[in-house]
Amino acid sequence: MTKKIYALIIIIFVCFISMTPIYAKETEIHDMKIDVTIDQRGNAHIEETWSMSVHEGTEVYKVLDNMDESVVSSLHVKDETGKVYETVKDWDIDWEFEEKANKCGIIQDDDRYEICLGIGKYGEKTYTFDYRVSDFVKQYDHNQGLNYAFFSEMSLSINKAEVRISSPYDFDDENSQIWAFGYEGKVYYDHGDVILKTSKPISEDGKMQLLMKISEPLFQNTFYQKGDFQEILDEALNQSEYNEDDYYQNGYYQAFPYESDIGAILIGIGLLFAGTIGIVIASLSYSLKRKQLSQYRFQDYHEFDQSMNYENSCIPLQGDLFQISYLAMQAGLITDNKMLFNAVLAQWVQKKWLTIEKETISFLVNVEQESENPIEKELYSLFMQASHQGVRLQEKAFEKWCQGHYDQMNQWYDSANQYIEELYKKDGLICEETVQGKWLWKTITTTRLIFASSLRNDMKDILGFKNYLENYYSSFTPQQLETHMPYIELFNIYEMMKDYIEDYYPNHLMLYSFHSIHHIHHHMVESDVSSSSFSGGGSSFSGGGGGGVR
Repeated sequence: MTKKIYALIIIIFVCFISMTPIYAKETEIHDMKIDVTIDQRGNAHIEETWSMSVHEGTEVYKVLDNMDESVVSSLHVKDETGKVYETVKDWDIDWEFEEKANKCGIIQDDDRYEICLGIGKYGEKTYTFDYRVSDFVKQYDHNQGLNYAFFSEMSLSINKAEVRISSPYDFDDENSQIWAFGYEGKVYYDHGDVILKTSKPISEDGKMQLLMKISEPLFQNTFYQKGDFQEILDEALNQSEYNEDDYYQNGYYQAFPYESDIGAILIGIGLLFAGTIGIVIASLSYSLKRKQLSQYRFQDYHEFDQSMNYENSCIPLQGDLFQISYLAMQAGLITDNKMLFNAVLAQWVQKKWLTIEKETISFLVNVEQESENPIEKELYSLFMQASHQGVRLQEKAFEKWCQGHYDQMNQWYDSANQYIEELYKKDGLICEETVQGKWLWKTITTTRLIFASSLRNDMKDILGFKNYLENYYSSFTPQQLETHMPYIELFNIYEMMKDYIEDYYPNHLMLYSFHSIHHIHHHMVESDVSSSSFSGGGSSFSGGGGGGVR
């Protein structure tokens, strides 16, 4: 076994035991501030400010779940520039990025609400949004109180958060008691207000929940929540890491994370793992050894250096997307060929086989006659299936069709690779050889591909062309962008240059077409994000049950 195999096994072992999730840090919330002002009748006006980095998705959203009779309304949003967003009545999460920009809305499904606002532009953003929640304070059997999560199970990590709750009445430890759950930090009274404040970042499974028992009937005509507040409190205390000795610390009250079942899960996994570790390692090392043996080589035994500093302004291989895609994968310049779909559509636009109208895909039926490539014909046939043999295909209809036909699309990607490989074999540029190697006491026999040395030169030209696109796109004219767009899509560097295109060529029809194509693929591979309600900390608490960007 090579050192790489041992290293990989150790890494997998450590990751398996630690079971520590790894979160993407590109899009995150740096700072969240929530100001809650309760009126005399127990209704709340809530203002939230999210300072965040946004580099994906089309909208920011927050879920308010289990709201019972509470109504969420009167949404207003502005961003860091002071731009006030338009509040629309019928928000549609399937709208495009541009349709959502500078707009906001509320989606209601029974007692579940989603506050939604368009991202507008990627980068460092600050969104301030306020809304009204009726019947925020509840009347329980013997006390008034709150059992509210200001957020929970967000899809983004939160570096720090603070909640301030105020009312016409000064809150203190004589007329109320406060407990906070789901995060590490504190909760305390501050000049009549209640403050929740984190001391550590909150991961995606965290929450910021307040249970507040109001001893005196301060608020008028509050909504009756059947049940005893003490029972709800006891349930939350039992499910958390609450320790009465640590509850009050140096003038403030401690917040307590909820207990996790991960310990018991890890013990069970550990026992299972201990019994199967030998099998896992053996299977892994066998697979790695077999993969190592089957790795292609060049005829002259020289390797391809994908890190070389080389630029090439000429489109390689006469612009054949399928050959470029295949060799780029073999050379490690792209991780898969999923962007080949976008690239082919962009090329169809160039050839006028496909035209893009506003929110519509229209294509001409002569694609099949013009193309000699069977893989291209196959993609065309998929278009025909999706359009029910028509000549015009609505963009959203095609997205929906693709989401329901993943197997066919994945088979098409595989067919594209197989087609080029067989073509190279026919031309004598690829052949196969049988190789053997030892694994423990076993002899492994497999086959590997042998590439002609000329293919390494093609790989070098592809690498140089990719470097050229990445380094010089900002100097391209619209005509150059049109020419290079299929390859920009293939190498998945469109997002890198999108802002440049929008800033310098906002009304260019052809570039709009390419932008539309890019978003078709985005919707194909991105499944809709659905937020689920949460559990723990008392079955009746209201408030945040998901959110982030999507």
